[in-house]
Amino acid sequence: MTDVPWTGTGGVSDVQSYSWIILNAIFDRLSNSSFFQNFAVKRITRALPIQAEYQIPSIGIYLGSEVATADGDPNAGDIRLQHIVPVGMQIVVRNNDPVAMQATLDKAKWFILNQLLRDNTLTNLYKTTMPDNVRIEGFPKLRIPSPDWGRDSKNENPVGIQLIELTYTLRSEWYPTDFDDLKEIAVTAFPELAPPATTATGTGTGAGTNLTMTGVAGTIEINATVTGTGVPAGTTITAQQSGTSGADGVYTTSVVTTAASAILTFENPVAITHVDVVYRFEPDYVPPPLTGTGP
Repeated sequence: MTDVPWTGTGGVSDVQSYSWIILNAIFDRLSNSSFFQNFAVKRITRALPIQAEYQIPSIGIYLGSEVATADGDPNAGDIRLQHIVPVGMQIVVRNNDPVAMQATLDKAKWFILNQLLRDNTLTNLYKTTMPDNVRIEGFPKLRIPSPDWGRDSKNENPVGIQLIELTYTLRSEWYPTDFDDLKEIAVTAFPELAPPATTATGTGTGAGTNLTMTGVAGTIEINATVTGTGVPAGTTITAQQSGTSGADGVYTTSVVTTAASAILTFENPVAITHVDVVYRFEPDYVPPPLTGTGP
């Protein structure tokens, strides 16, 4: 089975998720900021543990469990999702003075909120500096638990840990690939009710499958059903050999008849007329600009 062909933006979002791009944008802003530039460890993954002896102070920016739900009616149009993504931030410091340590954690917390939520290049809904203009749509939740306290691995220095969980939302749309544009629709329209059948009468004499008609009233049509003395049931007219079209003349019947100057009746087939309508679409059509003063 081959990969599904698709054409993206040509940028980072072709190979990395929006949430990963945003996580890196948050990490870059905080890890390079004045407050955290001298921290011993700055991490974007929880894969490695913090070694308290020499890796404190530290800051970690981690991606939480991403959840996506339908953006609008789930069975109408392209697949559209609204993502809810939590980002966890962990600040670890140590200080023999617990009050000073808590003050440092509070400063870190307040610095992070100001640095992220006031950054127009990160939170602008229309234009950001993130790759491929990936956009955050909002921040529905902020959770800041009280600090945790402990000691380093040598049980020497008090350690304080502040957690911040900032949840943001974004939207994604998944267009089908390798899918032809709709360019034409053909519609055949039929009348709601069939028109009434027409009939014709006349005097007929059969000889094999030849039927000679005189005194025809009405019009005899091809495929008309013939009834009368000497005509087997289900006999139809298959052609007209000579004479006036649909009137007096010689006709060909579907079976042999033995009518001899008999009064015959012809029930013509019902012609259900229809109209073929074709709608064509021009995907590249650009309507002319509106003119006038308007309402």
